[in-house]
Amino acid sequence: MESTEMSPKINSMHIETTINNRFAKTLITSKVKNTKNKAEETTFSVILPENAFISEFEMEIDGKIYKAYVKEKEEAKTIYTQAVSSGFGAAHVELNARDSKKFTVSVNIEPSSETIFRLTYEELLQRQNGQYELIINVHPGQILDDLRLEVKINETRPLTFVKTLSLRTGNEISEDKPELDPCAQTEILNPNSAKVKFNPDKEQQKKYAEALGSKDKGLAGQFVVQYDVERDPKGGEVLLRDGYFVHFFAPSDLKTLPKHVVFVLDHSGSMMGRKIEQLMQAMDKILSDLNPEDLFHIVRFSDNVSVWNLAKNKFDEVYFTQQPDYENLDSFLTKLELGEATPVTEDNIKKAKKIKGDNVNMGSTNISGGLVVGLFLVRRTLEKFYEKNFATKYQPMIIFLTDGLPNVGISHPDQITKIVTKINQGTNRAAIYSLSFGEDADKNFLKKLSAQNLGFSRHIYEAADASLQLQSFYRTVSSPLLRDVRFKYVDEVSDVTRIDFPIFFLGSEFIVAGRCWGTRPLRHIEAFCLNGCVEFETQNAESDTSLERLWAYLTVKQLLDERETAENRNELTKKALNLALKYSFVTSITSLVVVKPQQNDSTDYESAATTRQNFYAPNYQHCSAPSRACNNSFASPAMGMTFGAMAQSYSSPIKLSSYSTSRSDRLYSASCFQYAAFGSPNTFQTTNKPLFNFGINEAFSGSNNKNTFQTMNKPLFNFGINEAFSDSNNKEKIEILINWINTTQPHLPQINDSQANLFLHCCDFNEETAKNVIDSCFTIRTLCPEFFTGRDVSKSPLKESLDVALITFLPEKTPHGEGIIFVKLLDQNPDNFDFVAILKYFDMVCSLYLNKEKLAQEYLVILDLDGLTKNHLNKFETSVLKKFLCYVQQAIPLKVKGIYCLNNKSFCDDIMALIKPFIRTEIVSKVYFHNDINDLLINVPMKCLPEEYGGSVKCKLLHEKNKKQLYENILFFKEEEKQVVDESKRVAPQKVTKYDFN
Repeated sequence: MESTEMSPKINSMHIETTINNRFAKTLITSKVKNTKNKAEETTFSVILPENAFISEFEMEIDGKIYKAYVKEKEEAKTIYTQAVSSGFGAAHVELNARDSKKFTVSVNIEPSSETIFRLTYEELLQRQNGQYELIINVHPGQILDDLRLEVKINETRPLTFVKTLSLRTGNEISEDKPELDPCAQTEILNPNSAKVKFNPDKEQQKKYAEALGSKDKGLAGQFVVQYDVERDPKGGEVLLRDGYFVHFFAPSDLKTLPKHVVFVLDHSGSMMGRKIEQLMQAMDKILSDLNPEDLFHIVRFSDNVSVWNLAKNKFDEVYFTQQPDYENLDSFLTKLELGEATPVTEDNIKKAKKIKGDNVNMGSTNISGGLVVGLFLVRRTLEKFYEKNFATKYQPMIIFLTDGLPNVGISHPDQITKIVTKINQGTNRAAIYSLSFGEDADKNFLKKLSAQNLGFSRHIYEAADASLQLQSFYRTVSSPLLRDVRFKYVDEVSDVTRIDFPIFFLGSEFIVAGRCWGTRPLRHIEAFCLNGCVEFETQNAESDTSLERLWAYLTVKQLLDERETAENRNELTKKALNLALKYSFVTSITSLVVVKPQQNDSTDYESAATTRQNFYAPNYQHCSAPSRACNNSFASPAMGMTFGAMAQSYSSPIKLSSYSTSRSDRLYSASCFQYAAFGSPNTFQTTNKPLFNFGINEAFSGSNNKNTFQTMNKPLFNFGINEAFSDSNNKEKIEILINWINTTQPHLPQINDSQANLFLHCCDFNEETAKNVIDSCFTIRTLCPEFFTGRDVSKSPLKESLDVALITFLPEKTPHGEGIIFVKLLDQNPDNFDFVAILKYFDMVCSLYLNKEKLAQEYLVILDLDGLTKNHLNKFETSVLKKFLCYVQQAIPLKVKGIYCLNNKSFCDDIMALIKPFIRTEIVSKVYFHNDINDLLINVPMKCLPEEYGGSVKCKLLHEKNKKQLYENILFFKEEEKQVVDESKRVAPQKVTKYDFN
């Protein structure tokens, strides 16, 4: 639990967890009192475990309880929209991230008043490396008089051990430290039950806070309890109660299967430096941990792919000169005579460690090439041993690591997943375990790739302990005991969860749940072990506690997991939704809603019109790690969402936090910031009703809301909706976006239909992402008048710059539908080169084109650097470049797939040195330098290019046409300059400030 620094004092915080049969239910109770003589705002925040579902939340204000309830998302939005339009406060919470989540509530506490928060969440503990681990985040934000944690463990089988680890930050893997020993009291109540208590006094809290680096904010870390239970010799345990059963399966007395491990490792430019050093450290340890009976391959990929060849003791190179037919490459790869699988011997491991980091051209990111070569090596190795006895049939697995986006070969993640899954078929499929390294990797892509290929994905955080994270992951998959595990139950069993599993690893556990009114649900379990086919039988036992919620939790979670990769998601969504609503689980398809009761309700609540306290606005944040709070660092807009809330206020604003679920492959990024979710009083009619605080992610386009607001001025100019996106669906989203600005964002300028469509289009029609980008765009344009004002092309120096450079959108699109932006120096004299004017010229061309022309989904930028000299580069002022790159990354409504620099590769280092400090890692991986036009033809057909390259585009005519359009649209640019932000009317913290450019 976490709380930001605040005036109201937290009187106490109690965290109680009860674990019944691995199913943990945690209740957090926090009492906060305002001792001041004026109302003060406080924030209640909880960092949730990755797999937890919130099931209850309530808030007690002066003895009156306001309880939340779970609804389907759309219904939840309707409920609180209606509540607000009727004059009553409401709150609304959605959950869209499967990674770490943060629940946040802000509330105004009246003088001498006490508020009690109660939050309950539930999770099924996962067994890894031979133990269950319960992690409780404790972040009160201040030293408390009363801080108490209690964990009760109840299992049907005897406990083998119960222990508490040193407190840890959660940001890195750390060893036990004496100064962080929680000195928890562990009491064994009976062979099957235990109780753990942690009750640090104020002095102990100060000591822990100092050791954890959070001295000024009290204890801020994780309390960890680990335990395990005795195992049946065959590893099975079936619990029955009230028509439900849960089957725990964890056999142990089995020999490890020999495995063929193919390491497919990213060696692209973005891995350069610390990342590659950490990867090499981890590989040293992982190679040492391979079993003597194992085989392995090391595959590296950047622009091309290389495979370690033990016989030659070097890496064989695989060059893809053009887009190959990935599904039919076996004959091509066979001719290359790539290295055979390496047996694990002491000498071979030494050689592998020595050569693993051998020189490699760390360029682009050819993910498709690396995976296809890895699968070829798996097939070839299996075929070699196919005719031999079973003991030498190796379990194939690919451990795939990348830190970026694919930008060579196949660049679309979904297409890579489709091709890899198609190739990886048959009885000898390889499990693909994906590791996303750092914040720039596409975690959603890797999760989907592994889910469809028998594996799972993990995220490796870019921190000092990255090497340890990699080693920890490898340990979980290093010892396969069984393959093709299948649970077989009697016919009376229904509503059963997953029963087929590809691989069982030492120290893990499979859990199956279902419904059955009989006394023996299980027939047997079939699997393959080292000695061939094997069957397991398990005895039944009666559970002391209910199993129904455990079954419901596991079923909902598996349905949501299956839904992510299913072609037809509707049926899975419906099933998951029904269960989530029945058992009150807050998931990605449900929302938590609170509506303050009306005056005439049967219970004795105060009238909404006379209550002075702010009603609360709970919401989730997406965090970079299970224990990390969401900060204001740039996150991607692609999946950026904001959990809105409706509120009623006479005092300070309710604060809401946005979050990002994953990074997209667009060039720019929007930020993750807190918003004060209310409209300016000036936008409302004067009434006797309280002012409503409107949530930022809601579209208030209903008739009730329209009547609430005064008539707004129409946009300054309008060019109509772009033709390509005029269907009714998008028209509705356009109306919603415009209405959001007009009614809830008084600081923003009004926009027209064409602009709204443009922002939605570049954000894949994700409304919340578009809102973030709109705010960033107009804020930066207001803060940087040197780029976005004085855009009259009839005046110097802009007039002269039109003949210094050619900046244009080429008329032809690529076969994949990408648009092309072409930039070339026409006047190579550095004395005539005005850097600011050129950047202004570039934005004007983009702005005019994007508002008037048919849009492409993505764009390629071709920069012809012919004639560029160091004298030109000397005019690239750092402060100016930083500002413009900030705009390009955060705010320009344009998706850029790649930037191709031609005809001056000698300057690539100088250019990268200039821009690299100011751009994100994944953008660096999108920049390519070519001396040969043929390299460019892999991505851009000749016919799309200018005549001087052998194409058909007449650039001189195009240049004159563009100049004419710029002259003819001076009024357009003058009106666009009026679209500025009025910071005096902003109701939320400013997203981008002038200090961001210092």
